[in-house]
Amino acid sequence: SEELFVETIAKDAYCCAQQGKRKTLQRRDLDNAIEAVDEFAFLEGTLD
Repeated sequence: SEELFVETIAKDAYCCAQQGKRKTLQRRDLDNAIEAVDEFAFLEGTLD
């Protein structure tokens, strides 16, 4: 479902934020999550 998708990408993006020692998500965290997770490959370039 859409909710599971949003939850999954948000968790992955949050992990990227934590690696940068931040607690808030930034656009680059979503970009990094999309690049790092194969399941999100279809989203590459969509946030440009």
